[in-house]
Amino acid sequence: MTTAEILDIAFAKLGSLNDGWVGLLGVLLGSWVTVWAQRRNERVARESDAKYLAVLVSSHLFRLARACRLVARDDGTDEEGQPYGDHNGERYLEPATQAPTFDPLSVAGVNWKSIDPGLMTRILELPVELEELERSVRSRLDNDFPYWSDEYFTHRRVLFASMSIGILNTTQELRAKYLGNDQGYTIKIKGELDESVQTWKDANEAEAQWRKRRDERRRRDPL
Repeated sequence: MTTAEILDIAFAKLGSLNDGWVGLLGVLLGSWVTVWAQRRNERVARESDAKYLAVLVSSHLFRLARACRLVARDDGTDEEGQPYGDHNGERYLEPATQAPTFDPLSVAGVNWKSIDPGLMTRILELPVELEELERSVRSRLDNDFPYWSDEYFTHRRVLFASMSIGILNTTQELRAKYLGNDQGYTIKIKGELDESVQTWKDANEAEAQWRKRRDERRRRDPL
């Protein structure tokens, strides 16, 4: 039954009541209609805000995931496979990429309250996760120069590859929840996820090879 039909029935019933009851019911009915219309407008506005946020924020998350993937592919060498660092003619491993940063609160014009609290929390906590990731990576630095070791890079690559996958999953959830089935973007995000997953596998393989070399060194020189 539509709202119009409900109102027609209500007004028809009013004809059988005395003026006092008619006035009271009229006031109550008018208040109900006002509240209903207000809540409907608020819901429409919230849905519109959520869609706008999903479009804008997902583009930022998309770029962040790509930046994390670039870091995850950085093994401290240049395009020719030579150590990236150069100090007085001595080559050594050095990061060719910088860890990305992200400030979701700097995204202007979005209403964070318009989306699911759990999803909002995951996005807003990304800067904290990136900071914790960087602290974990720095803990693998050597004290002696050059201090960017194989251990540092393998650890860094695995963590940033995992971060890239997590960000893409969040991006996919955000768009699916508030923008529906966008076939073109679905194909695009799948391709990005496939790349990040492959990067994660490569990073884990590099870490496994490093552990193997480390264990072999320890067997040769137990002290």
